Amino acid sequence: MKRYNVILFIYIVFFIFWIALFISQKHTLALKGENFYWFSIYYKKRVWFVDKNAKIYNVLPEDDLNSSFFVTGLDIDEENGTVSASLISLIPKDIPDIVFEINLKEKYISTVNSSIIYLTNIEDVENCINVLKTIGEYLDSGKRFIFKNGKLYSI
Repeated sequence: MKRYNVILFIYIVFFIFWIALFISQKHTLALKGENFYWFSIYYKKRVWFVDKNAKIYNVLPEDDLNSSFFVTGLDIDEENGTVSASLISLIPKDIPDIVFEINLKEKYISTVNSSIIYLTNIEDVENCINVLKTIGEYLDSGKRFIFKNGKLYSI
C-alpha cells in the first residue's frame, strides 16, 4: 500500500508542475499576442497581415477588409513570407487608430476621416505619425495637408 501512495504522490506532483507550466506558457503567449499585429498590406486582391518582425502570418481574401490600417508601396517576398526590408524601417512600431493608409511610394498618409497628409521627405513618416497621435482626430474631413520640417500645413 505504501508503494501505491508514493507513486500517487509522484503522479500528483508531476501533474501540478504540468498545469503550472501550461498556465505560464498560455500567459506568455497572451503577452506576445498583444505585440503580434503590426500592419496590413492589400496585395494581389488579398489582405496580408504582418507582425512586428516583418513576417507575414496570415492572408485573407479581400472580403475581409476589417483591418484598421494599411501600408502600401511595399514589396512582398511570397516565398519567404516576408516584407521587403528596404522601407520597413520607416514604418513606426505603434500606428494610431486615426491612420488608415501609409503609402511609402507616393509619400502620403491618409486618415480614417479621409484627410490626406503629403510628406516632403519619406523619412518623416514617424514624425508625422507622432503629430497625428496628438491632433489627428481634429483634422478636417477630406482636407489635404503637407508635412514639412516637423509641421503640418493645410493646402
